[in-house]
Amino acid sequence: MKFPPLTRGQILRRYQRFLADVELPGGVVVTAHCPNTGSMSGCWEPGAPAEISASDNPKRKLKWTLERVEIRLVELYRLNTTG
Repeated sequence: MKFPPLTRGQILRRYQRFLADVELPGGVVVTAHCPNTGSMSGCWEPGAPAEISASDNPKRKLKWTLERVEIRLVELYRLNTTG
């Protein structure tokens, strides 16, 4: 399976189910299509590293597609079970 080259950036926000703003190196902000229509509330946070792919298809509304978002997992474990 061949994958397109990915461009790294930071996700700024996700809105209207299909859209995500990503800041690229140099400060340019682009809007990317988000193919996952779920809430993804636990799958991203503002400033998280993200990777997007570019398309040259003139029939597309957006040039960019959000491919991956890196999340930092923080897990809490309750040790004192007596209270």
